[in-house]
Amino acid sequence: MVEPEELPEPVVGWVVGVRWLQSGETVWDPEYGNLWESSGSVRAVLVSKWPTRKPLMVPVDAYTLGGTPTPALPAWKAEHREMMRLEMANHPRDASGRWLPGG
Repeated sequence: MVEPEELPEPVVGWVVGVRWLQSGETVWDPEYGNLWESSGSVRAVLVSKWPTRKPLMVPVDAYTLGGTPTPALPAWKAEHREMMRLEMANHPRDASGRWLPGG
């Protein structure tokens, strides 16, 4: 069974579904083989931080309505910014300083 983890801060997102999560164990039956014996179930709400992200399973009693989702933008590292700056500095430009296509 997967143990729940506590998030450091609240997550804002869209509710995109509901799942029933079962707990239990697999037991061996000589006549039917492996059988699943359920010992209970819990309902979880699927909350997606952004439409292209995998939703998180949140217990029903642990979520509240409200908030505005924002896209997760990757942070540019300093070496990546410098690399892009140098690459575009060598790109050909016209008389007005605009980049020329295909250069």
